[in-house]
Parts: sequence; structure tokens; C-alpha cells
Amino acid sequence: MTEDRDSGRGPGSLKSAEAVRAYQREWFAENRERVKQGEPFAICNGDDFEEAFNIMDIPVMCINYWHALVSQKQMGRYFDDVLAKHGYPVAGFARAMASIIDNNPETSPWGGYPRPTIIVGGTKNDLEMKVLEYWARESNCAFYPLDWCLDPVPEWAHPPPDRWWERMRDHWDEMIEPRRLAGRAEEEKSLVNFVEMTSGKKLSKAKLISGLELLNEQMEYWGKARDLIAQTVPCPVSMRDQGAMYQTMWHRGTTRGRDFIKAYYEEIKDRVEKGVA
Repeated sequence: MTEDRDSGRGPGSLKSAEAVRAYQREWFAENRERVKQGEPFAICNGDDFEEAFNIMDIPVMCINYWHALVSQKQMGRYFDDVLAKHGYPVAGFARAMASIIDNNPETSPWGGYPRPTIIVGGTKNDLEMKVLEYWARESNCAFYPLDWCLDPVPEWAHPPPDRWWERMRDHWDEMIEPRRLAGRAEEEKSLVNFVEMTSGKKLSKAKLISGLELLNEQMEYWGKARDLIAQTVPCPVSMRDQGAMYQTMWHRGTTRGRDFIKAYYEEIKDRVEKGVA
């Protein structure tokens, strides 16, 4: 077995992970510039319509990712103080909203969020919905709530089928309560119409299918990479690099997202074959 080291930091970082780290800052700055030039900008959760924004080429930032940046920069207390000074309850989920209220590029991670054109939110809990509503008010932008939150555990089956999570890949339509699935589909059709009218961009069926095929490819490579890591002892990839690759989830439905994960899988496969740990 060999060890691959760089800069004396221990097992060397994957080139694919370093490429993602470098790209994220570039992507963030590019999106901020696009918004400055007048393009629409969307904010949503990672599981609420992000893929559609990516496929429509509308700059989008996931709230989950922004929270991770705030935590990494250890700025949670700073943004909690911003919320308190403006009369809002201190809640971790609201820290991204606080960066908009603060409007200080010098303190916000990576220069801060641009002001959004639309905020999309699901009904995971009452607090989250209320925060997004306040956030849209502070940003003077549209707020589009999605009332149906997709619970992947079949609520009509007690207990759920054995290893139900494995059926989500090819039998997802059997794993979500039909009324809930139909309701979500109708809401998303309405949201697509709203985004098209407000942004001037179109989501054709051909573009949607192409983007979802890219997304499926990306997740196939992700699963293959995960399995290689799980089956190999000693581990061929550091936790730091595994965590860095999660950032590709913000590029689902794009060639960029698929290619990042494909390179990650191929690099892991090479390390496993060479005995690198």
C-alpha cells in the first residue's frame, strides 16, 4: 500500500475535490456578477426546485449551503446579533436571512448574497415557512411556498416495506402517497409558469428531460463512489474530501455537476486499484 501526501497535511487531497473547492468561489462570484447585471436570482432549499432553476440557467443559492458557509466562517453569533437587533427571534435557520438584512459584503462569507428575485420554500415546519416569508419581505421579492413536502416514507404503509429506501431509485412513484405526489406536481407546474413569466426564461420539456438525465447520471456516479469507499479498507478518501464533494449537489441537473462526480468516482477507483489510503 502507498500513501499520497501533499504539503505535509497527511493523505493527499483528491484532485477532483480540489477542483470543486476552487470552482465554488468562482461560481459564487460569477452568479453575483450576473445578478448585478440584472439577471434574476433565486433562493431555495436543496430539495425545493433547485434542479429546475439550474436547468433554466437561473442563478440559485441553496439555503443549506449558505448555512454551511456561515458555520465554516464561525459567524453564527454575529448573524444571531443581527437578527436580535432587528427584532427577530434568534434561530439558526434565519442566519441566511440575517446576511441580507446586514447587507455588509465585508463581513458576509464570500461577499454575501445578492438580493433575490424569488424565494421558494416547502412546508417542512412552521418556523421555516415563517422565516422565508420574513426573508422575502426584507428582500422585497416574491415568496412562493410549496405546500406539499414530499415525505419518502410511505405514510399509508405501517410498517413501511423492508429497505424502502432502496426502492426510491426505480419505484419512487410507489413510495410517495399518490395524492401528495399529484399535489406537488401541480404546484411545481404553477411555479414553473410563475418563474417563466417573471424571469423571461423558458423550461421546455426537452431541456427538463436532458437535465434530469444528467442528474440521474450524477447520482449513479455518486452511488458508485460511495460503494467503493464503503467496501475498501483502509479508506481511500479522507472525510474532508468526501465533505467537499457534497458541494456538487448544488449543481444537480447540469453537465458540470455530472462531470465533477464522474471525475471523483474515477479518481477513487484509481486509488483503490493502486492501494492508496
